[in-house]
Amino acid sequence: MRPYRSPRLFAVQKTLILAIALAVAWTGSVPSALKAQVIRGQIVDSMSGTPVGRGFAVLLDTHGNEVARSLSDRDGRFSLTAPSAGRYWLRSERIGFRASVSEQLELEDGQTLEFTLRVEALPVRLATLVVPGRDRCNTNPEQGASTVVIWEEIRKALAATVWGDEQELFHYRQYTYQRSLDKRRRRKLDETGRRKSGFADPPFRSVPAEQLASEGYIVERSDGLWYYLPDAHTLLDDQFLNAHCFHVVRDEDDRPGQVGLAFEPMSERRLPDVEGTLWLDEFTSELRELDVRHTRVKYDVRDRRIGGTVGFMMLPSGAWIVREWHVRAPSLSATENPRSTSGYDAGVDGFTDSGGEIYRVATRDGVSVYEAPVAVVVGTAFDSTSAAPLARAFVTVVGTDFRARTGSAGMFELRVPLDGEYSLALSHPRLDSVAAPTLVQAVELERDAEVEVTFAVPHVRSAIRRLCGRAARDPESRTIFGVVRRADAGTPSRGASVSAVWQEIDVSGAGTVGESEAISISDYVETVTTDNSGFYSICDVPAGRRVRLSATKDGETSSEASVLFPQQLGGMLSFSWDKSPGAPYDRAYAAHEPVWKVDLTLGARHPEAVQQSSPLLYGVVFDSASGEPVDGVAIFVNGSQRAITAADGRYELAIVLSGQTVNHIEFRHSGYVPVTVDVRINTTDREILLDVVLIETS
Repeated sequence: MRPYRSPRLFAVQKTLILAIALAVAWTGSVPSALKAQVIRGQIVDSMSGTPVGRGFAVLLDTHGNEVARSLSDRDGRFSLTAPSAGRYWLRSERIGFRASVSEQLELEDGQTLEFTLRVEALPVRLATLVVPGRDRCNTNPEQGASTVVIWEEIRKALAATVWGDEQELFHYRQYTYQRSLDKRRRRKLDETGRRKSGFADPPFRSVPAEQLASEGYIVERSDGLWYYLPDAHTLLDDQFLNAHCFHVVRDEDDRPGQVGLAFEPMSERRLPDVEGTLWLDEFTSELRELDVRHTRVKYDVRDRRIGGTVGFMMLPSGAWIVREWHVRAPSLSATENPRSTSGYDAGVDGFTDSGGEIYRVATRDGVSVYEAPVAVVVGTAFDSTSAAPLARAFVTVVGTDFRARTGSAGMFELRVPLDGEYSLALSHPRLDSVAAPTLVQAVELERDAEVEVTFAVPHVRSAIRRLCGRAARDPESRTIFGVVRRADAGTPSRGASVSAVWQEIDVSGAGTVGESEAISISDYVETVTTDNSGFYSICDVPAGRRVRLSATKDGETSSEASVLFPQQLGGMLSFSWDKSPGAPYDRAYAAHEPVWKVDLTLGARHPEAVQQSSPLLYGVVFDSASGEPVDGVAIFVNGSQRAITAADGRYELAIVLSGQTVNHIEFRHSGYVPVTVDVRINTTDREILLDVVLIETS
């Protein structure tokens, strides 16, 4: 969507400049051709002599072409650099005022000219512009008496927008999205969106004007139909102006207080094109919106909703930006019909909207110059089991990357530039620990309005009913659940067999103490099969027994996990999951916790062999911004890949000692800055804990 800029050419230019600079330093003199020609000055009112305020100073060559542009400050001061010595004119451009041009200026090599441009502050009055009843469509907006005035105001705004894109003056925060809607455009079916920020890229840029002229505005590619809109560059291009005709319009019903310059493709144009209107505020002369409709749609479908809009805005400094944009692309269906003029009976089944919005603009030194209105979501999350606030939970707008974290009191606030129906999802390890699904609530968002929501983690009794299909048979029994994954790909394993083994003790035949022959001890085996998502659950596991868990499928076996549910330990229930015999780790929860999550990995190297031959490196990889674990991180040891983090961000791998005491451990993941850590390992080390924080690339 953006024009190609050759980095090689830029590098050549930089090298050339450097070479010239070195030559200058060597000779001790500066060739006159390298000296800049500068015009500095102020724009003032010709009657009062007072500064006219912010606007643009434009330098024109002898052919009337723009060669330089500068944004004047509140005192009307500006500075322009001419490309060479010669004759020029200086023009003042302010939205809502007639342009003023200076007398001819003569610039010599290396000259700095101080100049005061005196202008007549004559406002443009679009409100008094009369729209003829039969205004013909002019082949150029500068040729018709009824179009030249409005086109001049549009041209100023478009030229200022192009200039702003090239200068990279502002830091943008934008939200881009793709939305699926039904064919009536009344119901949103799906949305995927993401935030983006930076200086370099302009918010909205179409393909080059010459490409649109040669290919059209609807292009069929291998991945579908692409619908394009003209941007400011295209609207100013002669290829666009010569291929369309223009006339002035008003719409008092839908756009009171606005006047528009409508355009349509010339009749000889045979490629898919666009028609539409550029709308201005008739009192301030500010460009508001470009409204576009696509023509010559496939199958000759005629639907005025197929098109898009581009919204413009002038910032307080006088600079212009594209504030929002979106394309309404139809989903078409067609059946052959020889009687139809197009050969098909076709229609629109739905729409896919692609677009974006700038919701914050700041200067390079961080001063905010624009903040979009936002919808505010406030709420609370708490744990129903303990009736305590749920801290450090994430609340996310589903389909987007807008999210907030709950504080110690379980409270959160989300400020989002969104309108309409959305869903909020709450995520927290506590949900995982009770096998609860992600908590989701529907909300209606409205700009400058606040909505309040409450999330409650369900009680573990509800979790057991969901996992087992019934309540626990014994209040003291426990439930184990988890996911089985493949070690090579980390994907869930469907149809894996999960076995849980524990001891059953039968004392029913014992008569008196000491009659051990009357006590029966045997292994009890419970076997279940994972579902399509690799999920399993085992119910009614007795407390006070160590349970050995393992999974098998197609000859592959997972390493064995060991879970212990003591009946009572000082008011706390302690869980143990052995990484290997003799090396358990413990986690303590409140004694009423009746569930525990254990994930198993097929084909994983058995920890026993690892522990006895090599030191074990283990830990968790976190996201620096969210604090959440990151899965799928590739871990390299001395240049070769050795492990990938699991869904909970954990990893463990054996370090094979090769005589070197310092090992280079690298963590890589798409979208993150790679991290390399030098780890010193001694022959006596058995386990090394290394937690890592990854930072997203900008």
